[in-house]
Amino acid sequence: MTDREIAINELRVLGAMEISNAKSGHTGIVLSSAPILFALFNDHLNFNPKDTNWLMRDRFILSAGHGSALLYAILHLYGYDYSINDLKSFRQLHSKCAGHPDYGAPGVEVTTGPLGQGIANAVGMALCEKKLNKLSQDKADGFYNHYTYVLVGEGDLSEGISYEACSLAGLWKLNHLIVLLDSNNMTIEGKADLALGDDLVKRFEAQGFFVQIVEDGNDSVAISQAITDAKAQDEKPSLIICRTKLGYGCELEDNPKIHGSALDEKGLDYLRDKLGVQMRDWKFSKSTKAIVAESAKRRKAYYTQVAPKLKKFLQDDFFKPIDIDSVQEQLFNQNWFYDVATRSSSGKVLNFLKDKIPNLIGGSADLAPSTKAFFENEPFFSNDEILGRNIHFGIREHAMAAICNGIQLYGAFRAFCSTFFVFFDYLKPSMRMSAIMGLNVLYLLTHDSIMVGEDGITHQPIEQLTSIRAIPNVMVYRPCDTRETVAGYITYLKNDKMPTALILSRQDLNMQNSDIEKALLGGYVIENSPLDKCDITLIACGGEVATCIELRDELFKKGYTARVVSMPCEKIFSEQSKKYQRQVLGDGLRVFIELSNDDIYQKYLREYDAVFNLARFGESGKAKDVLDDLGMSCAKLLPQVEKVIKTYKKYNKTLLDI
Repeated sequence: MTDREIAINELRVLGAMEISNAKSGHTGIVLSSAPILFALFNDHLNFNPKDTNWLMRDRFILSAGHGSALLYAILHLYGYDYSINDLKSFRQLHSKCAGHPDYGAPGVEVTTGPLGQGIANAVGMALCEKKLNKLSQDKADGFYNHYTYVLVGEGDLSEGISYEACSLAGLWKLNHLIVLLDSNNMTIEGKADLALGDDLVKRFEAQGFFVQIVEDGNDSVAISQAITDAKAQDEKPSLIICRTKLGYGCELEDNPKIHGSALDEKGLDYLRDKLGVQMRDWKFSKSTKAIVAESAKRRKAYYTQVAPKLKKFLQDDFFKPIDIDSVQEQLFNQNWFYDVATRSSSGKVLNFLKDKIPNLIGGSADLAPSTKAFFENEPFFSNDEILGRNIHFGIREHAMAAICNGIQLYGAFRAFCSTFFVFFDYLKPSMRMSAIMGLNVLYLLTHDSIMVGEDGITHQPIEQLTSIRAIPNVMVYRPCDTRETVAGYITYLKNDKMPTALILSRQDLNMQNSDIEKALLGGYVIENSPLDKCDITLIACGGEVATCIELRDELFKKGYTARVVSMPCEKIFSEQSKKYQRQVLGDGLRVFIELSNDDIYQKYLREYDAVFNLARFGESGKAKDVLDDLGMSCAKLLPQVEKVIKTYKKYNKTLLDI
């Protein structure tokens, strides 16, 4: 065996030992992909384990995240902060070495696990590289360039998100994106071709990729040469198909059972004998360490050469940190009086921020004219307009959100994306990843209720507020007018450890007696009772606030005093003190009104309080007719609220504190 083969086989054994020690994991990909990762890390990848956030590093994304044991083994080998004890704690609670890679662990660029996410994230990162490459040509000496590599399996390429993302990668000519396929033709249920009959060469060539095949996936030299050829491409991203065998070298080689199985000690001994390496003490041989030391010289020389240029480049105004306090003050001081839909309000705020946040980029899923999520007088990103800040994602909600995650992860840009709220389900898995990683992606979700009207049931997002609010670590903000929309943007700017979703109306909403500063508390009294006393508090968000104000006036005619609370962000409101919550919600009867089927307000209810919402899908018709037909207009709500009031007054019960 050559020293390269010894190093590869030691990686295989070490990865298998991690899994066996944990009695849990995915041995198959560790044994099949080791030559691919060795060729990449040893011969090509530029990184610095002591400076893991170095902007010009090559990015490697393990889209096939179940191969995490191999990733930790190779990161340990190449000097990242993983000790032998860390490897021994693989898949244990609070370990660096989680079952699937977790963003924030040394050398882990992105949380992966759900197949297809990683390759879409990689497209976002490659887009950023192309932009900064162009920026360095315009403002520096054109030095800026690096590569984004991603390892995938057939499972990644089966998921629809991979079709969406790769279609854009080819269209945008992201030639510094290199996809490495561990092509072992095996999935959990058996042969991959039982369910994946695509000709991958033709598919990726049709999408604009340069495609190569390495017939012997154990030949790390051939894989390395293929990577070299991929790096020479001027206008095409690359796919390198490496023909491998799942579980190479073990007793269950080329058997689907090895996909998610751990080897016992007997199985490990068989593997060691078959591969010709006797690693038992979790330590690499001297020859392997020598190879790593030699490759480290190449990386160090590159880093030393480029770091000063990068430092100078980062002094450009583009990279100056945003003064959030200053931007917030400017937002406060504008006269935001527009009787328009909050989707239009959002467009105005977004464009106000355009010059103040020059690294903010994004777009919509082919709906910019409707969602207003675009920068005016700015080009759309393409190979001909690389610095364009608007992005045509096309009708690809899932990839759009995952690409925005990649943009946000890259470290030089802020990302926003947009679609109709009813299509939230198409992007929810990617938003969930935004939340898991704590990425400050801005989601602009419009056409938020049955007031969409004529488009009917399929376009009326009755259940989506329930769904989006259920995702931990997402800031959901549904404003009632333009000023509250501004407050939503300020909320986004201030909460940099989570995604923010602004839920915006299609219908025009008149300006209310709103207050930006108070709206930042999540909920506040927007309209007081006509008299000093107050029997009822009406609580709502979005367009329903106007309905509550209309209700308040009608109730007053009938002798009842009510005030109105706007609660654009229940999450923020729930974090306020109990004293503030009680002050806002009042001690009298509480009535919540919302055009959704969410029960999130149950926590604020006491005996005789009520929630009026929707328990069915909408209808097709004029928006106001649909509202009336579903019992959510002021006229239809009035007798229902009166009934609740009369019951409350009849029993005059003492209400419990919240």
